[in-house]
Formats: sequence, structure tokens, C-alpha cells
Amino acid sequence: MAPTATSEEPKAIVPVPTKAVHQQDHVQIKAKTPLQAISHGICLTGVPSFPDFASKRQWQLEHMAAAFRHWSGEGYVEGMSGHISVRDPEYHDAFWTNPLGLHFGLLRASDMILLNFKGEAIGGNRSRPANSAGFLIHGAVHKARPDVHAICHTHSVYGKAWSVFGKPLEMLTQDACKFYGSAQSVYNNHGGVVLGEEEGIKIAQALGKGKGCILRNHGLLTVGETVDEAAWLFTSMEKSCRVQLVAEGAAREGVEKVLIKDEEAKFNYDAESDPEFAVHHSLAKKLSISTAADGLLPVPDTEALHLGGELANNLKNPDRSLRSHSQLPIHPVHVSTAALHCSEGNAWIVVNGVVWDVTGFAAKHPGGVEVIQEHFGKDGTEAYNSIHGPGLISKFLGPEKRIGELEPNSSGILQRKTENQKPKSSLPDLGSIITLSQFEAVAEQLMIDRTWGYVAGATEDSISHRANYDWYQRILFRPRILKKVKTVDMSVSVLGQRYDLPFFIAPTSSVKLSHPDGELAQARASVACGVPAMVPTMGSYSVQEIVSVLPPGYPFFLQLYMYSDRSDARKFLQAAHKLKPRGILFTVDLPVLSKREVIKRQQLGSGSQSEREIAPPPTNTSLDENIGWEDIAWIRECCPDVPIFLKGIQCAADARRAYEHGCAGIYLSNHGGRALDTAVPAILTLLEMHASCPELLGKMEIFIDGGIRRGRDILKAMCLGASAVLAGRPFLYALSYGEDGVKKAFKILSDELRMAMQLVGITSLDQAHPGLLNTADIDRFVYAGDAHPWARKVERSKL
Repeated sequence: MAPTATSEEPKAIVPVPTKAVHQQDHVQIKAKTPLQAISHGICLTGVPSFPDFASKRQWQLEHMAAAFRHWSGEGYVEGMSGHISVRDPEYHDAFWTNPLGLHFGLLRASDMILLNFKGEAIGGNRSRPANSAGFLIHGAVHKARPDVHAICHTHSVYGKAWSVFGKPLEMLTQDACKFYGSAQSVYNNHGGVVLGEEEGIKIAQALGKGKGCILRNHGLLTVGETVDEAAWLFTSMEKSCRVQLVAEGAAREGVEKVLIKDEEAKFNYDAESDPEFAVHHSLAKKLSISTAADGLLPVPDTEALHLGGELANNLKNPDRSLRSHSQLPIHPVHVSTAALHCSEGNAWIVVNGVVWDVTGFAAKHPGGVEVIQEHFGKDGTEAYNSIHGPGLISKFLGPEKRIGELEPNSSGILQRKTENQKPKSSLPDLGSIITLSQFEAVAEQLMIDRTWGYVAGATEDSISHRANYDWYQRILFRPRILKKVKTVDMSVSVLGQRYDLPFFIAPTSSVKLSHPDGELAQARASVACGVPAMVPTMGSYSVQEIVSVLPPGYPFFLQLYMYSDRSDARKFLQAAHKLKPRGILFTVDLPVLSKREVIKRQQLGSGSQSEREIAPPPTNTSLDENIGWEDIAWIRECCPDVPIFLKGIQCAADARRAYEHGCAGIYLSNHGGRALDTAVPAILTLLEMHASCPELLGKMEIFIDGGIRRGRDILKAMCLGASAVLAGRPFLYALSYGEDGVKKAFKILSDELRMAMQLVGITSLDQAHPGLLNTADIDRFVYAGDAHPWARKVERSKL
């Protein structure tokens, strides 16, 4: 609105270099010529720039509260009358204003109400109504003047007194020159309290393109690009009215008034229309005095020359009084307010009745960007609860991102139904389950397509996924007889700790897709069966929540994905270290997200956007694509004395290198066929270690997963030197029955393992060895090392 007083200068004049941006308050300062610098004295800051709408909105509301404090100090208070409004920076057909009946001296940013042009309160503090007359005036002006961002109107004493004459201000002083010519107007048709829309429209018409309007027998109204400008102009207009009244009294006694000449008045108008020259500084002194007098803000140590800087200094104080009522409860958030925050730069989501600021979080979300973006400004409770535990969001975002609670019994936000399972009325009795394949069949019937696609699906053509199972069937036993196998010991020792069984639950993400208790049920079942718990980074529940269901000191292994933000990764590891994990399973086989075609087909085949929501796998938006061998030392630095395993070893050479880097163990895995398709099954990698580095089998712990469906599969892996065997999908399927289902899966596998040990002729897993197996059918596929004549790098010509 107020044009910047800059004109094109001759090229010979070099602008005085000034600091372009204050890092502290993000204020942009224009360069000035020497002449401008001399005439203005000092280059003052202008309107700040902001990284997003939320930051600008907060700045506007804080300055709005500051302007009300100034009004209170100046005595511009008259009962419940008077109002300031500020257009919302993002939604231009809505504006913020003060609530009815709250004293100007007590107003804070959190008190303001957001109104649309229909007069509906769509956001902010809805505990009090807005002033209806104020809405009619401000709404009409905001509609008529898109260039206006702020409006000030109240019934100050001198403004009211001068308004009775129905005349414009004369150019008596420099203050009055701000309203030179068409910058001011007079509305002569005021008929009392504004009760109709028509009256507001007439006031807007009377204002025209000006900066201030004298409402006859009523008061003053000023407008500006910012609330600072509008409030500063109001103060100037009120002062000018006072001077005008005093001058009129003197003139009646015969003292001649001398008006400022037109050319001088216009020069003053142009000079003071530059926001950098005056708009942001005249209110500063009064603001600091009025707020300090109330004991709300300290008087700054330095002489600030603009309102923005003054507020920035004041708001550094921990009291932050202009921002919110620290002594009062937070106002509930209405659904319409949350609905406004629906863009990348300004995003809120409602989860379980609490409103969270998720601005900038979508790109970091381990489950992908889309599922967060689809819920901007909406209630994401159903989608969240289908995957995550109730406390995970607070742990991930932090309490500072908690906006407040949703207004009770409110409605209007689209709630999207996110069911992971069909009704369980037809669930077979758990006692009828005797194989893991039955659990799989039940889960397939129970889970809806998108959930089943995520849990059971794999990469591309699922070749590695199928091979994981098939290749165990190609290994045959060579049983021994007459071994006295009545008593069998299935326990194993890992890192010096004895466990009752040699198989554990593999760490997987989003376990809540199978059952509301998710990892909590798996952890409790692990304790009941005497095996360590496996705690994933990307679980439905936080690491702390999962560990909390374990007995004090109970052993658990932490599966680790490396966050791309290393500061976040360090905080995560340091927090986990305090929980004393027995080992860290550092996942290294999925630096980028693989192509999950089953999931993609389901997305494309869905009839609506809401039906396209899928269970989230980890994505490379939040995970580090540049992990390297040096990260082992970095993890060790974060978690000293915690043994490190590399999860996702797929060749003997990497197994050897892991040992050389001081890893306590390795975890042979192709990610259940969910990483690179046609990657070798883990059992083949174990055979490759026998061929290439057999010495490692006795020097480090070896975990293995992939394709385990029977107790006999576990025994085959143990015969080939595995320290422990892990299974993922079978326990996810069993979790359809909750904790009892997981325990039943443990029992099925342990019964089968016991029987396999007895039938092969051993009573302890210490007796398991490769001689009990015939691997001839797959031996030809074992990589025998780089000594093969064809195993050399091909030198390609460089054209």
C-alpha cells in the first residue's frame, strides 16, 4: 500500500552497501543512495520476510497484540468497542481480530479470532465472540481493499472530538502530512453503531484508496500493509486531531494558522510513506514503556528504532508474554482452524483428539511423504492408529509441535476410515492351528488387500522371496541312528547369554498392521518363550514403549536404520543406549527403497485417493543413502561397548570385512526378498562363507533369516553354523491372534525343531554340523571366490 520512496538514480551514484538480511529476525533492508541515507539518517529495517505462512501468521498476531498493548497505554480503550484486524497471510478471504470484552492491555496472540467474510469464526480463540460491528466494518474494508492487510479502528478521545466537525485534517504538522490529499477521507453519513452490512460497505467506499478515514461523530479508522503501519498511522491521526483541536481553539482567539504548503506536505507524505523510514519505529518507545509498566515485558537495553526489532528483542525473554497466556489453559482448536493448515509450509494433523504441527515432517516421515500429505488439515487418527502406537507421535515430533486439543464434539474434518483387517468373526480357533502355513492362510483372509500386499509382498518379481523358502527344501538331511534322543536341549548361547530357543522374531516395521498390540505383543511373547526381544527403529511403538513391557534388564537387540539427519540419528542412538541393548543390528541392505510392485498395483487400482493409502515401508526420504563402512565406528562412538551386527550381509567378502571392522556378528539376509530381487538366499551366503572364510564361523555370531517355515529349516541353518535363526512374516501372520498367536507359533516351531533334532540323531544344538546335511543340489551355486577365470573385472574401452 505505502509505496517505497525510491526512484531511478543516475548511474554515477553508487548505492551505499548495507547488510541485506539480519539473520536474527530475517528482515530485508534495501540499499540506499548517499542522498537517501543522509536524508533518512539511518537505514531502518522494513517488513520481515518469512520461510512459511505459519511464521508470518505468528509474527502478525504478536504485533497485533503489541498494538493493543500500546492502545491500552495511550488510553484508546472504551468498554467493549475498538478493534484491529489483520488479513491472514495464507487465506486472504479471512482475517484475525480481537475477541469481544477482553481488555486491550491483556490481549495476546493466542486470544485472536479468525473470521471469514461471512462472519463465521473459523479459527483461533473461539471462547469469546467477535464484535459484530467490528466485523461489518473490517470485513467490508478487507473485501474492498485487497492491498490492505491491517485495519485499526477505535473511539479515541481527540479523534471523536474532531470527527464532530465532519472535516478532514489540515496540513498543520508533519504528522498530519501522512494524510495529505486523498490519503484521508471523511465519512459524513454515520448513523450510530454499525448494525448492518450496508453501513460497513459505505465506510469502505468513503475510505477509497486512502490510509485513514474520519468517521463523523464516531472515531478514526486507519489501514496499512502491516498492523505496525496501521497502528502507527492511527496514533499519528489521533495526535493530528488533538493538534487540530488546539489550533482551532487558538484561531478563535485570533491567532492565525499557518498551513504547510502543498509541495512541502507532499514531500513529507512521500518521505514518510517509505516503510523503511518511519512506519516501523514511531511506536517502539511507547510499546516498550506500556508493556514494561504492566510487568509483562522488560524494557530493552538498547534504543530500538522500529517496532519489529523491539518486539524481537522483547520476545527473546522466556516469558514470551505477547504470544500466549502461560497462566491460562490453551484454547481448544476448532476443526476449521486445523483445516486451514493444509499446505507443505503450514501443516497440521489431528491424531486422537490432539492437533500437531507437522510442517516439514512429511519429507522425514519413515513411512513416506504421501500418507502425511493426504492428511494435512485433516483428522489422521484412523490412519495413524492402524499403524502406530499412541505415544509414538509425541516421541517423534516432540512436545513443542503439540498445538493443542481439538475442540470437543467438533466435526467437519474428513475422517478417513483406515481398516487393516476384516471382521474376525470367522477366525479359526487357535487350537486348530498346527502349522505356520495355517497362520499365513488366516492372515491372508483377515487382512485387507493393501495390508496383505505390504506384509506378504516383496520386490519386483519376488524371485528372491520365493528362493528363500525353496532353497531350504533343496537341502537334505543325513540322519544318524541309535543316538538316545529322549532328552533334547534346544538352547543356544549368543554373546555369552543363554536362550531357551535358537530362533527369534526378526525385526520388522509397522507390526501393528497385524494386531493393535504390535511389537508389544511380540516382545511379551519373546519373554514368555525365553528368547531376546528384537526392537525395530521403524516400529509401530517407540523403542522406549517396547522395552517398557520387558522385565527390568531383559535382553533385547536394537535394529537400526540410519537416519539421513545424523543429529537425529545420534539422539536416537544415545537414547537407546541408555536402555542397554545387548546388540545393535545395523541394517545395511536397503539404502534406497526397492520397487514394491504389489503395493504399486494396489495404489493404481484403487478407486479413490482415500483408498490408496498404504501401510508405510521405510523410504529414503528419511534414511541415509550414503551409509559406509566408517559408520560402524560412528555407531560405536554413540553406543560404546554395545556389540554391533551388520544386518543384510549377502556375500562372504562383506562378512570378512565386517569382522575386520570389529563387528561382533553379522546377520545374513536379503531383507525377506524386499531389497534387490534375484539377490542370493541367505542360506546360500552361509554356504559361501564355508567355502571362502570358514574361520569366521567360530569368531563371530551369525544370525540368518529368510524362508523359515519349519523347525527343520532352523536345524539346517544351525548345522551350517548359524548362531541363531530369525523369522519375520510367520510371526506377523501369527500375530493375527495377538500375543497368544505368537506364543503358538513359537510352540509349533519348537516342537518341530525338537522332533527334527531327535530324528536326525542329536540331543543338543552344539552337536549340529554340516555332515548332517546333503547340500549337493545347491553346491554348484556357491560362489567360490574371485579366483575363477571368469571372475575378473572386464576392461571396457574408453572412446
